[in-house]
Amino acid sequence: MDHRGPLLRLAVPNYVALLSGVLTGIVDVAWVARLGPSPVAAVAVATGVENVLLGAVLLINGGVTVRLAAALGAGDRATAGAVIRAGWRLYLLLTPVVVLAGLVLRRALAGAFLDDPGTARLAEGYFTVLFPGVAIFYAQQVVDAIFAGRGDTRTPMRLALTANALILILDPVLIYGTGPLPALGVAGAAAATALGRAAALAIGVLLLRRGARPPVVAASPDGGVPAATGGDAAAGARDDRAGRDLPPGAAVGAVLRTGAPIAGDFLVRMGGALVLLSLVGRFGVSAVAAYGIGMKVLYFATMAFYAIRNAATIHTPRTLSAHPGQRRAVGRQVCVLALLTGVLASALFAVLAPLVMRAFTADRAVAAAGVLFLRSVGGYLVPIAGVIAVAGFLMATGRGPRLFAVTVAGTVAQTALAWWLPSRLGLPGVWLAMASAAVLQLALVVRLAGLTAGAVPGRDPEFRHPFKPSPVPHKIRRVDNSCLFCRIVAGEIPATVVHRTETTVAFRDIDPKAPTHVLVIPVDHHADVTALAADPSAAADVLAAAAAVAEAEGLAADGFRVIFNTGRNAGQEVFHVHAHVVGGAPLGPMLAGK
Repeated sequence: MDHRGPLLRLAVPNYVALLSGVLTGIVDVAWVARLGPSPVAAVAVATGVENVLLGAVLLINGGVTVRLAAALGAGDRATAGAVIRAGWRLYLLLTPVVVLAGLVLRRALAGAFLDDPGTARLAEGYFTVLFPGVAIFYAQQVVDAIFAGRGDTRTPMRLALTANALILILDPVLIYGTGPLPALGVAGAAAATALGRAAALAIGVLLLRRGARPPVVAASPDGGVPAATGGDAAAGARDDRAGRDLPPGAAVGAVLRTGAPIAGDFLVRMGGALVLLSLVGRFGVSAVAAYGIGMKVLYFATMAFYAIRNAATIHTPRTLSAHPGQRRAVGRQVCVLALLTGVLASALFAVLAPLVMRAFTADRAVAAAGVLFLRSVGGYLVPIAGVIAVAGFLMATGRGPRLFAVTVAGTVAQTALAWWLPSRLGLPGVWLAMASAAVLQLALVVRLAGLTAGAVPGRDPEFRHPFKPSPVPHKIRRVDNSCLFCRIVAGEIPATVVHRTETTVAFRDIDPKAPTHVLVIPVDHHADVTALAADPSAAADVLAAAAAVAEAEGLAADGFRVIFNTGRNAGQEVFHVHAHVVGGAPLGPMLAGK
């Protein structure tokens, strides 16, 4: 199954949106630069703070994107609605805290980064506009996540282009003033950003309201981008009542569990970059200037890597909801696509390095250091491309917490090597430290994703024991027209289906006993576990489906239970064998009491 085409169709619009933001930031600094070095320093500090604020909201943006894509990929409209509501609840909780804390601490924040009182006052003025604007920025992130979770990366691209175009128009007007409008200086740059984002947000909300009911998304058999449909092409009828019964806390918790590693990964990487900058500073102003220019140029490549990563967080859960056996194929193609992009970018930078540096500086020392950096960066750029992209795949498959540990380990290794190697190799030792840490992280994420090693029984949906023949596709047999679960399999009774294979169906319990409570049944009628045991292949398929559900629901890291009630003393109510997959919270002792 080809996944590269769908990944590219999702990634290209996202890349355009990300790159437009980078270019707008460069032009924004160019306008401010005409005011002098102090305003540039103030805006630089404010930009760093805004990156931290972006890391915080990725908690919501990343969690909503992945969870919404998974729900719609399974045709679960009810859970999709619960995820969207959870995103807005988290927005209402996070935004006031950030805005109020920022306004109260804006003077101390500016002083912490800037020693010069005049420059610190300029940064404080920027913060006075920036922090109220966080309400707009965070809302736009939620709106973008909803579109992305639906498989639509073109609308966020258009919204980003609209916002950035307005910022470019408003920057000179508000910074320098015109007619009756006063010159606002640095604060004008902040106001232009807030107004441009506000206009894009208004358009985005309007577009969402026009299509308020989330479409059901069915993954196409050829791996193409799933198409939104009015019905449910993947799993039969749905019971929207289940979504209304889903506890709000369960949806919020699911978004947080998925989004936390995404936000943490971003913040750790940003922190590592700041530490690296301080280590480069030991080699003088020319080295810092070359590194700063080089890193800005690398945005043209790294934004492509993040676009592939974002595409992976959308495509992976949607595809695996309908085709769980494609897990390794998706991961491998994400990795290969990113590595090829890294190779192409490295080659372009190596060839164009002198031209690029001449475009940014006339200083020979800075240009020489920058050319060396751009020609040496391939050893870092190629592996980090794979790391960033595969990270999206891992987050979408419930391995975010372990990925975060890899990011921390890689950042620590990079810092240690960047401190030690330059004492022997000079400035190139820093570039070697970056490359070595990136290779280490790539090896770890590829191993974590299981993209090269042999599949592990019970963990990899594609695994088939070498001595066990492939199962013969089951034919649904309705042995009892009064069986509730047989009728659910046949689509006669609605249920919120979250996973389906040729031999199993999994759907949410209408009376959940835990934040996550899913029933997994064989499509063939077996009254209880004793009857199921007579068909080992069907029993294995039920357990494999239970494991796939646990992973898709984010239960694998913290633990879960698979329970079969057999007979009336055990509490079996429907005599079509079913496994209860429960988790999402501490479950307590095995038995409630004697």
